[in-house]
Amino acid sequence: GGRNDEDIALVLPPWQQSFDTVAMDPDRRVREGLFGAHKVLAKRVKKQMAKHIKSLMLPWLCGRFDPEASVRAAANSAFSTLFPPHKVPEAFMFCRNEIVRGVVENIGHTVQTLCDPKVFSKEEAEETYVRVLSSSLLALSHVLDAVTPEQATALVGGGEVVSLPALWRLGNHSSVLVRAALYTLTRSIALQAPTALHDEAAPGESRLKQAAGMVLGALGDKDPAGHSQMWESVLVLVKTFPSAFSLVNLNKAVLPKLWTFLKNAGYGSAPSSFPCVVPLLDLCFAAMPEEEAGRLHATALESVWAGIAAAGKDGKEPAVKCFFEVLVD
Repeated sequence: GGRNDEDIALVLPPWQQSFDTVAMDPDRRVREGLFGAHKVLAKRVKKQMAKHIKSLMLPWLCGRFDPEASVRAAANSAFSTLFPPHKVPEAFMFCRNEIVRGVVENIGHTVQTLCDPKVFSKEEAEETYVRVLSSSLLALSHVLDAVTPEQATALVGGGEVVSLPALWRLGNHSSVLVRAALYTLTRSIALQAPTALHDEAAPGESRLKQAAGMVLGALGDKDPAGHSQMWESVLVLVKTFPSAFSLVNLNKAVLPKLWTFLKNAGYGSAPSSFPCVVPLLDLCFAAMPEEEAGRLHATALESVWAGIAAAGKDGKEPAVKCFFEVLVD
């Protein structure tokens, strides 16, 4: 309407206070409407909104990684209205403490502590919890990918996130959205801030050991919806840290899961999973004595051969190709 920008700016303090709550609303249309209105505000009162950006940043980023495409589109559109691309890394670093603190807080929540049972039905609470958790992990991953390695290390090198045992336990979460988001975040940490995984998390329990246990254990994930993220995470981690293999019990905790995964043709993800097998085996065999590697090579061939029979129509060709790659490897 005809209101001037100063009048509109007066709504920013109450808007900021309720933004986080409304961004968590179980109704997709409410979240979409929030970011639509947020874009209008960002257009009109850019400078004034910048003063409130620290508390707005994480829920806004979570909206950009909402499971619902329409919410993501609205949040992204509002974001690009306020931040030109070259300003994004600077904005992330300006808000880094709030982003990290908020992610740590969200990881520490349970369904009950995040969602008031007086407001949310049981189903809504579960759905909201999964959404907030997965979008928080993806938001932090996005921030790490957007800044320089030095800045990424400044963000997570202090260990507030990576030393949380609760973070790595999310690898066993019942929702594939949460597990896939954790795989994505772990890849970003290993690529952008590898030194964050070097320090001790607790006596005798290094951060890298926790990360390696979760990532290599993820070869047992049976949901194909998370497999592309899982493979990226596995390959990046073991390329960055070849010592990761020595931090887990390969023969008991990892390889049996890999053989079963291959025999089952990746549980439906054969086209994207089989091309990743030889790169993983090469890294794995390089970390062990030649005799043991030879024995495992035979088991790998048997497992992929069984996978050819188990593969669906679109998985046969990648499975056969993988078999010949392993054969000549």
